[in-house]
Amino acid sequence: FTTPRVPDKYISSWAQYSILLPNNIDRKYVVENLRKIGIPSMVYYKIPIHLQEGYSRFGYNEGDFFISERNFITVFRLIFSNILKVMIFPFFASFSIIDK
Repeated sequence: FTTPRVPDKYISSWAQYSILLPNNIDRKYVVENLRKIGIPSMVYYKIPIHLQEGYSRFGYNEGDFFISERNFITVFRLIFSNILKVMIFPFFASFSIIDK
């Protein structure tokens, strides 16, 4: 698990932080277990954006954006707030919540 680099003299303004799980990890299981321990997380897109109705006028089809289609299955977001501290990263890196 690698956190993104924030350059010197900059601060993060993340409201959410995307996590891309390995393909063999069940995203629903992880999100449910994060919620059980009070860590807010969310799956924002149930299908890739280019396949959503709002983009149908562009004529995109399944297979047009392979990486997007592959990754949407395993990506979810951690939702940052004043309650959630950056201390979550070492915790999440332990993968104790996804040892299924």
